Amino acid sequence: MPTGPSNIYSDLDLDFLKNPLSGDVGVKKDLEAVKRSLRNLLLYKKYEKPFQPEFSADLESLLFENNSPVYLTVMKKKIEDSIRSFEPRILNLDVQFSSYISSSGYSFGDFDSNSLTITIRFSVYTFPLETEELNVVLERVR
Repeated sequence: MPTGPSNIYSDLDLDFLKNPLSGDVGVKKDLEAVKRSLRNLLLYKKYEKPFQPEFSADLESLLFENNSPVYLTVMKKKIEDSIRSFEPRILNLDVQFSSYISSSGYSFGDFDSNSLTITIRFSVYTFPLETEELNVVLERVR
């Protein structure tokens, strides 16, 4: 459990769940707010956020690329660059992808379900000794 200042960061809970005590929209605080911000950064499309058209990791542009080490290197670079540009609270960034070994060799993602799991390990400036992990699954919708 972090032992630094509490409630430094806050953000609206985008699930818009009602706070049972106040009846207002729920709030994400501290590390949960940072994780939500990272998830948004990865899942937003370019030009989706008003007045910040570049706020995105632009992963949609890689959607139909062949799955290869080059593809994953480009994706990792896009993720790291966008986090460094738009999320100044992050330290010690490490981006990894899920992997499995198939009969044809080493491969990434789950081809049967058309998904790829991105694991981001990071620490926040207010808690530099604590390492947090965020898993984001990119998968087809239909």
